[in-house]
Amino acid sequence: MNESDADASRIAAFSFVARSLRRTRVRLTRDSSDALHCGRLCVLRLLSAAFRDSVGPCVSGFAVGAIFGAIMRPIVLITLILGVAACATEPSESSRFGLTERAVQERAAPELRDLADGTAAMAERLKALADSTDQFPHINAQASSARVRRLRENGPPADPQERFYWEVNLSQELVNVGNVQEGVDLLEDIWLRYGDIAPPRERLALKDYRAIAHLRLAQITQCPGNIHRCRWPIEEAYPDKAAIRKAIVLYREILDEAPDDMNSVWMLNVAARMAGTWPRDVPTEFRLPESAVTPESDFPRWVDRAPDAGVAVEGLSGSEVMDDFNGDGLLDLLVSSSALRDQLRLFLNNGDGTFQEVTEEAGLTGLAGGLVLWQADYDNDGDLDVFVSRGAWQYHGFPNSLLRNNGDGTFSDVTVSAGLG
Repeated sequence: MNESDADASRIAAFSFVARSLRRTRVRLTRDSSDALHCGRLCVLRLLSAAFRDSVGPCVSGFAVGAIFGAIMRPIVLITLILGVAACATEPSESSRFGLTERAVQERAAPELRDLADGTAAMAERLKALADSTDQFPHINAQASSARVRRLRENGPPADPQERFYWEVNLSQELVNVGNVQEGVDLLEDIWLRYGDIAPPRERLALKDYRAIAHLRLAQITQCPGNIHRCRWPIEEAYPDKAAIRKAIVLYREILDEAPDDMNSVWMLNVAARMAGTWPRDVPTEFRLPESAVTPESDFPRWVDRAPDAGVAVEGLSGSEVMDDFNGDGLLDLLVSSSALRDQLRLFLNNGDGTFQEVTEEAGLTGLAGGLVLWQADYDNDGDLDVFVSRGAWQYHGFPNSLLRNNGDGTFSDVTVSAGLG
C-alpha cells in the first residue's frame, strides 16, 4: 500500500472514530502519540486550505504554521516547513482530505458560470459535488457504500494496529449500507482476535458495536411487515431471539464495567422488550419504569397510508412541506432527502386521498439533496416558493437553493440570480 493510501486509511479511521463513538469514555483511539500526530495533520490541512483560499498560499502557510507552532512547538520549524511548502507550490484543491466545493465546480463543470438556466446550473453543480464523493468518500458522512469500496480497494494495512482500525471501520460501514450479516460476522471475528488484548476502552467500544449490530440484524430480518415490532413501545416480541440475546448479554457486560452508561441502560431495556423478556433480563438498578416500556392501550396509533396515497418514497433524513403549490385549494407534498443523489420530489394532491408525482413536469429534475425545506412567497406574487437547505454535517459546503414558483406548475432555481449562491 502506497503512502497516499496509508494516509487515506488513517484519516478514514479517525473519521470513523469521531463519527461513531458518542461516548468519549469508550472512544476508540490510537495510542496518544499516533493520535496527536494524525490529529495535527488533519487540522493543519483543513485550516491551511481555508487560509489559502482567502489570503494565498504563502501567507496561509506561515500563518497556520505560526498558530500551531505556538501550541505544539517548535514554532520555527513548523512555520518554515509550511511556509516554504505553500510558497513553492500552487494551491492544491484536491488534497487527500477532499475537494472544496469551488474546486469541484471548476474541475468538473467549468461551464456552469456561463449557464443561463439556474435550475440546470444548480443540477450540474450538485452532481459534480456528489461525484466528488466517489473519489473522496471520507468527506461525506453518508457515503458508506463509497467508503466500503475504497477500503476494499486499498486493502488492510500491514501494521497490526492500523489493520485493527481498518477492520472496525469496514465492519461499521457494512452495517450502515445494509450488509448487516457481513458486518456482524466481521465484528465477531475482530473480537475473537483482539478482544483479549484490547485496552479497556476499546473493549467496551467493540462490545457496544457488536450489540447494536446484532439488534440491527434482528430488526431488518424480522421487523418488515409487522408494525407491532417496529414501533415503540414494542408490542410483539421477535420470534427469532438469537441475535437479540447476544445484544442483551453484551449490554449487561458493558454495564458491569460502566454502570453510568445511560445509552446501554436504554438499549438493554429495548433489547429485552424485543425479546419479550422484560423485566426478567434487566437488573433492577437498570430497569426503566413499566410505564416507559409498556404500550398504552388507549393511545391512538398512526396507520401508514403512504403506499395507498402514492407517496411511499425512501430516503435519508430530510424534510417535507405540505401546502398548496398550484393554487387549487388542496394540500400538495414536497419531499427531500439529505442524500446527495436523492431527487427533490413534488406530489400534487388529486383530491381523493391520493397524490400524483409531477417532479419532472415541475422542472425539478436534478435538484437533489436537502435536509430542511421552507415554503414562503418571497417575491409576493401569490405563489408559494421554496428554500432548500443542504450540506449539514458535511466536510465541505453544499449550496442551498431558492426555488421560485412560476405560477404555471413549474419551479426555477434562482439561487444565484437572487444573490444567494
